[in-house]
Amino acid sequence: MASQTIFQKAANFAHKATITGLVLYSGYAAYNLTGQVMEGASGNSKSETAAHPQAGFIDTIREKAKEEYAKYYDIDHREWYDKDDDSYLKKLPRPGKDYQEK
Repeated sequence: MASQTIFQKAANFAHKATITGLVLYSGYAAYNLTGQVMEGASGNSKSETAAHPQAGFIDTIREKAKEEYAKYYDIDHREWYDKDDDSYLKKLPRPGKDYQEK
């Protein structure tokens, strides 16, 4: 071991540098992931301040779905459509008329 060549010393240094870099990167990744998990658990996200651009439309669709779900076990409404019947199209929400943009 007393007579190491310059290539062996360079190889040892490269190996130590690579291992040190991988350990440091793994530590940084674990730190970053832990921060993201803690942020998600507490619900304090900085990106939650902006509302969804189609929030009004989504709320309208959600209300329509609840209404249809309430009628699911009701036997007084028909569950079929005639081929030429387009009355269901008149019930669709329209942007600007049936909901307000938020």
